[in-house]
Amino acid sequence: MSKKKPEAQSILADMPPAKAIVKLAIPATLALLAKAVYNLVDTAYIGMSSTML
Repeated sequence: MSKKKPEAQSILADMPPAKAIVKLAIPATLALLAKAVYNLVDTAYIGMSSTML
């Protein structure tokens, strides 16, 4: 039995523009938020370690 793979979909070609933008923007926004939190935690950690010297 051979199973056919589903064909790859292009989000921008198959969806209305508003839905496609939202679908692509959510992961990008989460990545930017995670990077900002990482930078804040890193700054606090470095700041606390430099006061111990």
